[in-house]
Amino acid sequence: MEYLTRPQAETLEQRIIAALSTGSYTRAELCDVLDISRPVLGRALDGLRAQGVVDHLVDPHPHGRGRPVERLTLRAGVVAVLGFDISRSRALAVAVDHQGSRVAEVSHGREPSEEWEDDLAELVKALATVMSDGGLETDYVTAIGVGLPVPVGRGDVYASKVASLTRRWWDAPVIVDNTIRMAALREARDGAGSGVAEQFYVHLGWGVGGTVIVADHVRDGATGYAGELAVAAILSVVTSRGHRIRGGIGTRAGPAVQPSLLLRQDGVPGDGGVDSCRVSGSRGG
Repeated sequence: MEYLTRPQAETLEQRIIAALSTGSYTRAELCDVLDISRPVLGRALDGLRAQGVVDHLVDPHPHGRGRPVERLTLRAGVVAVLGFDISRSRALAVAVDHQGSRVAEVSHGREPSEEWEDDLAELVKALATVMSDGGLETDYVTAIGVGLPVPVGRGDVYASKVASLTRRWWDAPVIVDNTIRMAALREARDGAGSGVAEQFYVHLGWGVGGTVIVADHVRDGATGYAGELAVAAILSVVTSRGHRIRGGIGTRAGPAVQPSLLLRQDGVPGDGGVDSCRVSGSRGG
């Protein structure tokens, strides 16, 4: 899947949410603030109410007579989106409301050799429990995003696997991609790469990852694996902490290309039997 990195214009629904995040409004007040007509506002509010975003409060007439005044407000504790990120060293799950605020989070460490399916199943159950204990409403979850530490390509097979683990709790569409591509997307939208149309994102963690961004898009290439350079260790080096690390460069896109790229400690092409290891000073997963 390819992703647009350039910020998009706010939708009317997003503008309504931003306004209501500052307090309650009447319909007339919202129309004035947003410079829109009552019918346009009404159609947008219908959609937001269907998503569990907007609620209304009925206040008595300020002068004690006349019809009560309806004031619109955001519903608290409604989860909009779930995100799961499984890297080679950590598994993380978060729940976000319609304002973009993180309302729940669970995480745990993991070993690179562990199966991602087991970690995801544990995260799903733990996040569901935390949200339930916190009184959060999850009937209106609109999307579930999952980053995996494996070559995902087009993601169809992985999406079906993930959906089989999440549908017990939430009936929402699932988007699955490689963790490095997802990190590159966030960096291009909100980080150092913001506003740059062409760039190459490099991630330092247990290995070295990279993703290509061309014409404001995270590209997936002809086969779907572009940018999924997910493991690349380095030649034998003693770090400042006295740890010896070794390795070479390789791609997780397929075993056919790995042997020709991997290097032994002495720099001679190897047979693939190289341990991946953390680059000194890196903070990635």
